Amino acid sequence: MSSSSSSSSSSADRLSEHSVPNTSTPSPHLYGLFEEAVSKYGSKEAILSLHQPPHLYADSLNIEPSKGPGLRWTYDNIHRAATRFSYSLEANGVKKGDAVTTFLENGIECCVALWACWRIGAIFAPMSIRMLQNAEEIKYMFQASGVRVLIVANAETAARVDELAGQAGLALKLKVVTACSGAPDSWMDFSSLIKASVGSDGAISKMPAAQLADTDCAVICFTSGTTSFPKGCQHSHGSLATILDKRRPLWKVDPETRTANFLPNNHMMGLLFTVPSLISGGCVVYPAGVFTPAAVLDAFTKEGCNETMMVPTMLYALINIMSEQNIPRLDNVRCVGMGGASVSQKNLEDASVRLGSSLVCSAYGMSEGFPMRPVLFKTAAEGVIQDSPCCGEVSSGCTIKICSPGTTKAIPINTPGELHMSGPSVITGYLGGRNKEDFYDEDGKRWFKSGDQAVMDEQHRIAIVGRYKDMIIRGGENIAPSAMERVLNTIDGIEVYVVGAEDEIAGEVCADVVSLPSKQAAGFREADVNKVPVIVYAGRSTPTKTFQELCLERMGPSHVPDASYHLSDLKLSEFPKNLTGKVVKDQLAQIVKKHRASIAEPQVHAEKRAGTKPDGTSHVVTVTWASLVGIRPEDLDPEAQTASFADSINMMRFRQRIKQETGKILTVEQVLGSTIAEQIRIIDNQATPSNSLPARPATEYHNRPGGPSAVDMVHCYGDEERAAATRKVVEKVLGPHGLSWDNVSEVFPAWGNGQAIFTQKRDLSWDFRFFIPTKVKDRKAVRAALEAALEKNPNHLSFFVREDGSVTNRKSLGLHVNLKPSRDIFDSIISYAPKPLKTVAELHQYWDDHRLDVGFDSLTTRAEIVHVTETDTAYIILNVNHVTFDAMSVAGLLLPDLDLALSDPLLLKDHTPYKIFADTYYSLSTSHLAQQDVKFHVSHLRDITSHKNAATWPPQRAPDWVLGPRRGWIAPPADAPQAGYSNPAGLPLEEDPSRRCDGGSAPVAWRGELPGLNAFRESVGAGLTNPAIAKAALALLNVRHTGDTHALFSSLDTGRASLPFVPASLGGALAAAGVTPADMTGPMFQRIANLIRVDRAETVGGLLRRVQELQDGQTRHCHAPLNAVCEALGPEGGDMVLGACRRQLLNWAPGVGAMDWNPFKNIELLDSRTRGDIGLIFFVGTGGKAGQDFVLKVVWDDANVTR
Repeated sequence: MSSSSSSSSSSADRLSEHSVPNTSTPSPHLYGLFEEAVSKYGSKEAILSLHQPPHLYADSLNIEPSKGPGLRWTYDNIHRAATRFSYSLEANGVKKGDAVTTFLENGIECCVALWACWRIGAIFAPMSIRMLQNAEEIKYMFQASGVRVLIVANAETAARVDELAGQAGLALKLKVVTACSGAPDSWMDFSSLIKASVGSDGAISKMPAAQLADTDCAVICFTSGTTSFPKGCQHSHGSLATILDKRRPLWKVDPETRTANFLPNNHMMGLLFTVPSLISGGCVVYPAGVFTPAAVLDAFTKEGCNETMMVPTMLYALINIMSEQNIPRLDNVRCVGMGGASVSQKNLEDASVRLGSSLVCSAYGMSEGFPMRPVLFKTAAEGVIQDSPCCGEVSSGCTIKICSPGTTKAIPINTPGELHMSGPSVITGYLGGRNKEDFYDEDGKRWFKSGDQAVMDEQHRIAIVGRYKDMIIRGGENIAPSAMERVLNTIDGIEVYVVGAEDEIAGEVCADVVSLPSKQAAGFREADVNKVPVIVYAGRSTPTKTFQELCLERMGPSHVPDASYHLSDLKLSEFPKNLTGKVVKDQLAQIVKKHRASIAEPQVHAEKRAGTKPDGTSHVVTVTWASLVGIRPEDLDPEAQTASFADSINMMRFRQRIKQETGKILTVEQVLGSTIAEQIRIIDNQATPSNSLPARPATEYHNRPGGPSAVDMVHCYGDEERAAATRKVVEKVLGPHGLSWDNVSEVFPAWGNGQAIFTQKRDLSWDFRFFIPTKVKDRKAVRAALEAALEKNPNHLSFFVREDGSVTNRKSLGLHVNLKPSRDIFDSIISYAPKPLKTVAELHQYWDDHRLDVGFDSLTTRAEIVHVTETDTAYIILNVNHVTFDAMSVAGLLLPDLDLALSDPLLLKDHTPYKIFADTYYSLSTSHLAQQDVKFHVSHLRDITSHKNAATWPPQRAPDWVLGPRRGWIAPPADAPQAGYSNPAGLPLEEDPSRRCDGGSAPVAWRGELPGLNAFRESVGAGLTNPAIAKAALALLNVRHTGDTHALFSSLDTGRASLPFVPASLGGALAAAGVTPADMTGPMFQRIANLIRVDRAETVGGLLRRVQELQDGQTRHCHAPLNAVCEALGPEGGDMVLGACRRQLLNWAPGVGAMDWNPFKNIELLDSRTRGDIGLIFFVGTGGKAGQDFVLKVVWDDANVTR
């Protein structure tokens, strides 16, 4: 039995943290050890692949066929094949650092590929054939690992991999197939690549192996994660050498070891259970390509296997077949290791007693690292720690500590907590920098938080007692619940969450909790929703066929659920949720567990769906369109194509409003390709939704005591220390206002534009002031309506802070701090004017009334209600910081709510919480989709530093770009004149106040009809939009002023077409459930830098089509975090991007053309003033009956720009 640590347990050493020093000399790399083993054991059997024919590759290698049964290769055979294969790889351009990916079952080819890769320094990146059923995951893995070589088993796999590799855009150097029959010509036969020409063997064998550094990557493996897409783990040659160091090995083997290996070869444990034998003179036996109980039994009984590693599922399958063949126990089994998330004492007892192993152990390891070496026991009872098997002791050079969840501080011995690991055998981060929150630096070490619940005893031995993460482990396979949910939620009319249910055999099995829309529930017939399950089966023997088939088809057999339950079977009316509206899976899992223990018979649910047809569809449709495009309802042509008068933004807003008004959903295609009359017919022909549709998400505030916890704030990820630091910063801002943490409803991160752009340079940075006349005389009634509207738009009840407490550091995480509605909060926001105004004209005194300024140290919304004697009505002067809203959230949500609240506030409806957008943005901002968005913009702007002259208009004369007064302006630098600023004090350049933008008597604005606009668009080509025309026009204006070949300026995208970085399939399911960005009450607009080439030799049509193509790409990739784009372009390029965003902006505003007709009954938007920190803005839009009225308004910084 292996000895455990002998360190004493003094009173100073009672924390659950332990280190084992590294060996004094570096561990030799594994390929060198393999060559030593070849030299020593050359003629000894190294690999037995019992399912492969004895003669396989004998001719290619010029060796005698094996004498069988199965393929039997010596160390010399493997070395010859690996050497030749490595030579062929290099001959095809494969070099050190290239990734070689295999889709192979266990067999000789995988072994040869491994050693060939390491001989030339290529990276071995095995993947599972079963993964090919999930195209999106495979494409992500291809791109993340940068695959250069593919090795597959047969023609069928080759065809599938070819398709996916093409979609992933791989730059492949070589494609290899082991069974070439029927394979495309582009694939090379494996046998030909291990076949040497006459006389070349000697020369090949003398070619030296690559010189490898400890840090060179050796292996990439992928592990499933709660973020759906697998996470790439890179292990270096130094890491693997440390893990398998003979002086303190992870797994001790010798020349007598005959290892039965049937673990998947794309798992780290499968790899680490193969290599030790082949560097120690042992023998690896592959019973079959995949785990097959009968073949495994033959390996033990006929081939003398004496060691193995398995998961509980495999153990009981083997025991069962032994029972069928009347084999009481196996002879000569020295050791059986058990792996998986839930190895129990009973599993080890059965391995010892029923299987007959002399020694047993529970092994711990994960793709991220192997910080422990197993401790071997003669009986299962010897190694029990708090009713769980000991899974090991700290391995060489590693440190393990058990921490209180959410912290990095070790807790006392024998106390359960989260296992954190550090050392050379632990990765320092995921491929591509994903899930950075799982890693941290402390005490000079890089740590990984495992998510496993563990306990350390006095001898520093560790046991796994539970799991913090909701990952499901089934038979040793990782299953990401969110990945299953993404597939299952593609079925119309349901909502699915996946939790784990305990099972002695499989480790953990999947159970789907299926929610049909409320009262429709199980009344959905098979034909209604593509066989939505409505029958609940108890136990694993009667699973739901539809869910099984879908998961089997899309994700493979390991993801087939054990059972599915409708919420009503669990006696629930809705999913258990926390205060943020997130489903509490732990609680859900406990409910499922109790239900599984109580049920005995399946039940059938049936309920008819019913609906009634609405009235007034024509009125709803026409009034909605009229309000969006600024046309009187009676002027709308019911036979006009929507695309002739509305842009994509207004189409999106139309769909959202129709859903709000009627409960019915129009697709994008139905709106884009139809007339108003056709839309009315489509809506009328839809069945009326019953009140059983999924409930809309609740408003974002809660009546809970206290503020949000660490788990409620996505940027904390349960980290109590970070949550405490966040609270401290927030309370410092709230304190002067008489507010505390108890007033806080939600804290969530800023989106990309808010993070990069919104810093404070003066008291009124980014303020917008709206002048809103009402038709109501009573100021108290107006206040009540404004309070009701603000309550439904909770982002307006907020502060904006940076995590470091600053107001200028764009690299410090920005946080929205929403407050709970209360009388005190509304008193802080809303005031009454001290005296009435006589005339509407006197409202100008509010243009720059400093009392309404909202900086980042105050509430982001202020309003004053004033009575105007001339109209005998109340006016609202609303001042809102732009970090709180965008045009669509104000014009499309807040103002309509205010209008409705003045009529009947009880009709107001909750909007979709903006926190969904913010949390999604933050959580997925480093995902593969986010990285693709960043890459698009970086590619577009890659030459930006070559066009510095394009960044000179308008010229900057004063420090900073700001619209309006510089009140409270942070003092300009003392060397401003020396820095080249001709106006260092920031004074208005125009001496005549009437010519200034701010306060001037004649704004720069124009509106006029362009009669041939629609015909011109059609002549240029399908798909040309008005925003692209405006963008091209601004590009021409820029190059006219700069003389450069390129135009550089920024533009805005609404960012509301879809949730950020969410796959289209999931986005569709969310939209069907009512979770759409169009109904979210906060800002989503993104600032985008444009670098547009203007070629005088190009036709106007050519320029427009090119700009349209750019515009379409920018819209698809609009959510790219601006800071990430800047960082990728380097300091100079990033500064130019930010400079363009601050200097000049094109803002295509959907509502700017809607001026002919006031869409509201009780209010009107009379005027607005922008105080953005920017130099020059072009507000552009189209309107009019035919959509051919062009509208332009220009505002500028008076200290930098003149009329």
